[in-house]
Amino acid sequence: EIDGFYVGIIDGIKTLYPIEAKALTTGDEINLDQITGGVNTISTNLEDAHTHIVPMAVKMIQNGILIVIFKTCEAGQTINYVEVEKTIEVIFDPPID
Repeated sequence: EIDGFYVGIIDGIKTLYPIEAKALTTGDEINLDQITGGVNTISTNLEDAHTHIVPMAVKMIQNGILIVIFKTCEAGQTINYVEVEKTIEVIFDPPID
């Protein structure tokens, strides 16, 4: 299950952004197996398309958001795991009450 799914088209090439999201109140951690499974499902169904897949995870943290961008894969490619390419921590200023 993927929480969000976005598509961007740059120079005629589609890039898919499956997003896994976690709320602060649940205390849940980002599940890498869940993201890997979601990417492989998308990849299998679009194997004939020239499409990039960039999985992401977004987790609410105290007074901010943690964004994880995983390495890009291609439609039709099966992956065994996702690799972190970049993390971005956004802190709200002023703090949200």
